[in-house]
Amino acid sequence: MKGETASSPSQYDQRMDGRWSGKLLLDLVDALADLPGAETDTFFSAYGLSEAYSRPGRMASKKSKINSAIRAASAQGRVDLVLSAAVDRFRLTLDGYSAQSAAEFAAIPPSKGEMSSGKCIFISHASADRDLACALKDHLVLGGVPNGKIFFSSENSTGIPSGRNVHHHLQQTLTNSAVVIELISETFLTRPYCLMELGAAWVLNKPTYPLVVPPLSIHAAIRAVGNVKMRLLGAEAESDAVFDELHEILSSIGLILPLRFWNEAVQKFNKAMHGMFQAADVGEARA
Repeated sequence: MKGETASSPSQYDQRMDGRWSGKLLLDLVDALADLPGAETDTFFSAYGLSEAYSRPGRMASKKSKINSAIRAASAQGRVDLVLSAAVDRFRLTLDGYSAQSAAEFAAIPPSKGEMSSGKCIFISHASADRDLACALKDHLVLGGVPNGKIFFSSENSTGIPSGRNVHHHLQQTLTNSAVVIELISETFLTRPYCLMELGAAWVLNKPTYPLVVPPLSIHAAIRAVGNVKMRLLGAEAESDAVFDELHEILSSIGLILPLRFWNEAVQKFNKAMHGMFQAADVGEARA
């Protein structure tokens, strides 16, 4: 089969933003095609584009699958959101791409029954736990949470805009948060900003959902931050209970999260989490 390149701009939906036409789009498709297939598959699945990505068929080239997903995102009016997130997620360097404007495309109009405007889900995590935090963020998006309702500092499209004062922006975002999810790991407990976010959430009386990341234990986490009810991210059965409870919390603040999508997202998260923990165990054994 002949090699394929990105489709010309005219082949995409009219809602395709002009900045993604031409060479920038070609370069992005090339960069995504160079990534392992499992990574792009997981990424497009997180944005509800799995069906479009797989539509060309198993024998189709990877660029065909990527183009199919991009066309679907364009038809949905979400192409800037998805492509900006791809640049952030895979830390791609593209000539002509402006990360400063990426956050402008993150906001998605609230759907009927959604939590009030301005309220968001704040994911508090240490930068060392970025991969796990990314998996959690992907779970929320795949489970039905609009990307624009998530504050996640490790990606430009959901993090702190360029030029903003970090401390003030974090303070404002926490104030406007509907719920704060903390990934409490051994590293989290050594990071001043993580502890500041945890303390600020308590001071502001925000609903929090602390998740303890192994090998840290719940008892050790309580000794470090106080007697707060926490959940452990561990075995699949424990993870299912964690996400059942999280579904109830997010539903209570007005988010509509269909169980079919939510349960599918839980399965993907469990698989990703298992792989990360397994890799960490291997790394410790070799150390």
